[in-house]
Amino acid sequence: MNLLNIIPCVLAVLGGSARADIIGPGQKRVQHLVEFTNLSTFTNHHFLVYPRDLPRGHTGNSSVGVKDGIVVMSALNPLAVVRNGGAYLFAVPKDLYARTGYPREEWFTNAFPGILRSPRLVGPIRGLPISDPRQKIITRYRVEGLPDKLDLIRVESPAPSPGESKPLKKSEASALIGLSCAGAAWIAIARFRRRSARVAWLNHKDLRI
Repeated sequence: MNLLNIIPCVLAVLGGSARADIIGPGQKRVQHLVEFTNLSTFTNHHFLVYPRDLPRGHTGNSSVGVKDGIVVMSALNPLAVVRNGGAYLFAVPKDLYARTGYPREEWFTNAFPGILRSPRLVGPIRGLPISDPRQKIITRYRVEGLPDKLDLIRVESPAPSPGESKPLKKSEASALIGLSCAGAAWIAIARFRRRSARVAWLNHKDLRI
């Protein structure tokens, strides 16, 4: 078994490690929703939030449709959000969406004609102090400017509780990813060495026989 064959396995481990919800000591997990209060009035557009996850070679894996005006921000992949510089709302004309029937990656990564992008959304909140009675946080926006542009007006800004978890800074997320990478690589290399040693011992045993 070649060490190069281990690399895809390490990357697979990293995908799961980086996605894990991370909250601080003394905190509990909560659900963070973003609600767009007036999307139903814009009947000519299909709305999606990007990124939901890394593409991973699967069509439509990186975005999520906004159903009934709501998206679960705490379910977004933290690594994908950091890499993209935040999460955004996109408005796709329904006739364009109908041509493919699924979201195309280039809609979100390039200035695609006809597709509008909002300002950056609030960062996902995943934890609150255990003493905080809330189990859910809702951030509300009102959409304005269509069809020429996609603006967001913050409707409600709940005051955060003392000690409320904040979205990871890019430097913090990078450090976390680096630690995950180092740990996964160390485990993979250790397993490779143990297996190589066992194979060598078995080969030596066969030669003696």
